[in-house]
Amino acid sequence: MDLLYLLLCILFAHTVYRLVQWRSRIAKMSSTMTVIPVLVQPWSLIRRFIPSQFQTYDHDWNFRLRREYTQRFGESDIVAFIALFGIDVVFVANAEAIVEIATNPMRYPKDTKLYGLEIEVGADGVEILDIYGKNVVTLEGPEWRLHRKITARPFSEKNNQLVHSETIRQATQMMASWEKKAVNGTVLIEK
Repeated sequence: MDLLYLLLCILFAHTVYRLVQWRSRIAKMSSTMTVIPVLVQPWSLIRRFIPSQFQTYDHDWNFRLRREYTQRFGESDIVAFIALFGIDVVFVANAEAIVEIATNPMRYPKDTKLYGLEIEVGADGVEILDIYGKNVVTLEGPEWRLHRKITARPFSEKNNQLVHSETIRQATQMMASWEKKAVNGTVLIEK
């Protein structure tokens, strides 16, 4: 009985500590951006088991509510979800801010733990994005710079433009061939 009482006291103390810490983070962040206090982050697995009609901010809230965005958050381009349990999430909807964040890795480092999700492959656990080894997405710092230097040329703006225009050309060609085969506006595509 004493052990149970001790465990309940520890659980209560931890919960109070988390609540105080949560309120402190909310107060600190709300001075610079719109803050939404949540129990768990929007993509939490716990939220997958709760029907979306009972949630305002589920895993795809930003797609469902895109037209209501300015009504809910005003002109704020940055919205922070401060989670009581889990990690805090910041959504950025400003093009200049996104460019600043994406092009300044020293000032805005990635949380590489987010890329460390493991999947079971046979008897071994394999990190999803490290399946072929470390790469630009999963690295930071000097190692990232080396990988970025190696991959910069093939993923240049010129090559991206070429891939884009070729994709448009082939998709247009495919649609034209399907239109020729259409019967009453319906196309039957066989395997």
